[in-house]
Amino acid sequence: MLNKDLEEREKQVAKVITQLQMMTEKYEEANNQRRHLRSQLDDTVTKLDELTKVAENYAKDLRNTQKQLDESERKKEEVKARAQETVRQYDMFWFIGT
Repeated sequence: MLNKDLEEREKQVAKVITQLQMMTEKYEEANNQRRHLRSQLDDTVTKLDELTKVAENYAKDLRNTQKQLDESERKKEEVKARAQETVRQYDMFWFIGT
C-alpha cells in the first residue's frame, strides 16, 4: 500500500511538473508576443510622429501658398483698379480735347 501511495504521489508530482512546464512555456510565449507587439507599437508611434511632422509641413506650406494667393489676388485687384482709372482719365482727356 505504501508503494502504491508513493507511486500515486510521484504521478501527481510529475503531473504538476508537466503543468508548470506548460505554464512556463505559455508565459514565455506570451511574453515574447508582448515584446514583439511593443516593438511594433514603438515602430508605429515613430512612423506616426514622422507622418505628423510631414503633415504639419504640408499644412504650413498650404497656409503660405494661401497667403501668397491672397496677396496675388489683392495685387491683381489693385492693378485692375489702376487700369480702370487710367482708362477713365484717358477717356476724359480725349473727351475734353475734342
